[in-house]
Amino acid sequence: MSRRLRLCMIAPEYASHPPFGGIATYVRDAAQWLVANGHDVHVVCVNCKGFIGDEEESCGVHVHYVAPQRIKPRRMLHYASKLPRLSYLHEAYCGWNLMEISLGAWLAVRRLTQNAPFDLVECTDFGGLAFWGLWPVHRARILLRGHGILHLDLPFAQRPGGEFHRYLEKVCADKADFILTVSDYLAQCYRLELNLEHQRINSWPWPFDFSSQDGLCKGTKTPGEPLTILYVGRMEYPKGVDLLFEAMVKAQRRFEGFRCYLIGAASGEFQASLETFLSENREWVSHLGALPQHEVFQHMSKADVLILPSRTETLPRSLVEAASFGLPQIATHVGGIPEIVEDGVTGLLVEPDNSDALAEAVLKLCASPDVRAEMGQKSRERALEKFEISKVMSKQVQVYQALVEGESPNDVLGRAV
Repeated sequence: MSRRLRLCMIAPEYASHPPFGGIATYVRDAAQWLVANGHDVHVVCVNCKGFIGDEEESCGVHVHYVAPQRIKPRRMLHYASKLPRLSYLHEAYCGWNLMEISLGAWLAVRRLTQNAPFDLVECTDFGGLAFWGLWPVHRARILLRGHGILHLDLPFAQRPGGEFHRYLEKVCADKADFILTVSDYLAQCYRLELNLEHQRINSWPWPFDFSSQDGLCKGTKTPGEPLTILYVGRMEYPKGVDLLFEAMVKAQRRFEGFRCYLIGAASGEFQASLETFLSENREWVSHLGALPQHEVFQHMSKADVLILPSRTETLPRSLVEAASFGLPQIATHVGGIPEIVEDGVTGLLVEPDNSDALAEAVLKLCASPDVRAEMGQKSRERALEKFEISKVMSKQVQVYQALVEGESPNDVLGRAV
């Protein structure tokens, strides 16, 4: 039996109150499982707005909401960037808040280590959160848990401070004791885009606590009842919602026997197009907005197909959650999605930015109840085998143990990426 570990998890958010995102859900589920299995876990959540302070959950997880630590050189960078030949400093000025967020987190870690040192600190990769923990003064092992990487070629990443953000990502990836990404695809992104030469990297998926679905089961359709196509996610460009709107209209023109339900908040740029889409197709489209997780699961238990036309993904939670309910999925062949959806077996994969192919996939599954049922059954089997929390976290603890004992987690995982 592995020994009891004292662990700290650093993240930008923690799933205390729904609705919440994928990283917040992962941190909560992983922390609660670790405590339930005898480990001492503290979560440091850098909260730029809202509650600041310490809380202990009933399950035993210690959550510390902290504020960024302001660093005075921000103003100096701003003035310097206005001087001739120093305009490049404007990029650092725009990204400086990431340094302050990271410092706020690591000052909290230092405060917590006054009682007892941590064996290991697991830090979210996005946002340079690990930066101030890389100095030699910190004695705990640093595990970078890879949830995503900033692809600078995407429109939403082309903003002031994006290059500085990428610089921090590379520093953290070069210096951390180990990087554990959530998908093979993301591990390859790290290697290629950040030019990593070391072997301190591998992949292991997110854990999913399927016990929260207890009491919900896949419903059966009555004759003549419309099929339900479900979308779960933010309404934004990376998720491909513009393609979703186009594909649904094209499919509806050829098959009127389905309804489309949209779950998720719309970003500002898509608010107008969402309203137009709803007003023109209100007979068969409903937007339910952002919902708590248990309500999302209720809709998944009643749906027939889940659709996700993303342009980029690392390992989308909605696909795994849908699979656990026995839903076949229609998704794009991008990022880590093929590590969830096996084309023609558990769902259908189409090329990105192709609304015609997306519509054809919808029509194919709408016309084939037997195919939907078989794909749904295999989807559930695959989800339980690959992503169930006890199976995933048991191996993840072995990764922790290897790092703490100075061994290579690659030996634990049994493969290199």
